[in-house]
Amino acid sequence: MKTVINLNKNYFGEGHHHVGYSIGENGYSGSGWKENQVNALIEKLNLPKEFLDGEKIEISEEQRAEMFKLKSSFVVYKLIDNGNDKKIAYPEDMPDDLISALETARKNKSFVTLSNGDMQTGEAWGDLFDTKGRIGLSRGRDYMFPLLISFKRADYDEETDTESGESYDFLSEMHTSDIAKYLKENDFEVSDVLSCGGDIIGSVVAVQVGLTKTKVAYKHPTFKGKDFSPKNIKVEVETLTIECKTTSDKNDEVKTCVKEEKKFTLLVGGEVYSRHNTKDEFDSFLRANRQINLCGKE
Repeated sequence: MKTVINLNKNYFGEGHHHVGYSIGENGYSGSGWKENQVNALIEKLNLPKEFLDGEKIEISEEQRAEMFKLKSSFVVYKLIDNGNDKKIAYPEDMPDDLISALETARKNKSFVTLSNGDMQTGEAWGDLFDTKGRIGLSRGRDYMFPLLISFKRADYDEETDTESGESYDFLSEMHTSDIAKYLKENDFEVSDVLSCGGDIIGSVVAVQVGLTKTKVAYKHPTFKGKDFSPKNIKVEVETLTIECKTTSDKNDEVKTCVKEEKKFTLLVGGEVYSRHNTKDEFDSFLRANRQINLCGKE
């Protein structure tokens, strides 16, 4: 069986000066890699130059196993007692008070919002996706690893370029109170919208727990989020006039009507950050960004 992988270059940090990489599998995003790790992988698996250029390539199951083996060799872990024969492995550079916050949330099955970022500087990257859900554990051969169990995503078929199955990933761009409202309106439990698996938790600079109401369980001593203060953002509203036609059931008469639609553009620091079709969508997105960046929270 073949696995299709591709390399994505990611820019983050203030001014987007830092570079990181992620290796995706079969159309899905994957774990983060540093430049020296990517170079070691290319040499180990003898991957073609096209891989560095972002093109998709196929690797065998044996190569895939070597890829994960190499990835694990870069990380040294802190082992946390789990009350059974397998301990929980957290990255060695993860602060003890952060691990404590994550473990408390895991044991209480709390809904969490994780602010990912640089654990050395405390700078948050401002990501919204793969930041909300519950803490779970993967069952590794030697250790168990903490996972973020986030929202369900539809299955993607690369050959037909179609998706199938339930997807609640749109909730990632909503404030947790809006997520709670959505769950209540649809008579859902949190577990109804979460996936069965997740991504290993790595670079976290803040942890919030709760859904309707949240509290900060951990915050990096020098945390710095993106600036979504009123002085640094601007909203542009564009009103579009759209002509529509309707047909009468009685005499097949075609009538022309005109309606107005508004589009919302969010600018942060003078640059376009996002575009939205409705005011509610825009408001929830802005509140979600303020939440992930701890705007107004001490």
